[in-house]
Amino acid sequence: MKKELDAQERLFGGDARIIRKTITLFVLVGLSTFLIAIGAIYSGKLLDHHFGTTPWLMVAFGIIGVSLAMTLTLLFTMRSLRSIQSLLHKDSGKDIT
Repeated sequence: MKKELDAQERLFGGDARIIRKTITLFVLVGLSTFLIAIGAIYSGKLLDHHFGTTPWLMVAFGIIGVSLAMTLTLLFTMRSLRSIQSLLHKDSGKDIT
């Protein structure tokens, strides 16, 4: 027995809450990846210029930035999927543990 969603709860043919969470996930992942990349490259170049180690610190900070961005992407996605799963289970009347 599925609850019918009214016009305000539907967006692009689906549940608006799930669509909003998905869009928020995409924005969050994109923005955090961009900011980490810019911060890692800029700080690496700045430190390379200061210590005269061109390009090694920029490369090291780039590698650290990529691994940090991948880890955050995984954490954001897992948290978002748990939230979407709880919405779906709540709507279906099942209790998740």
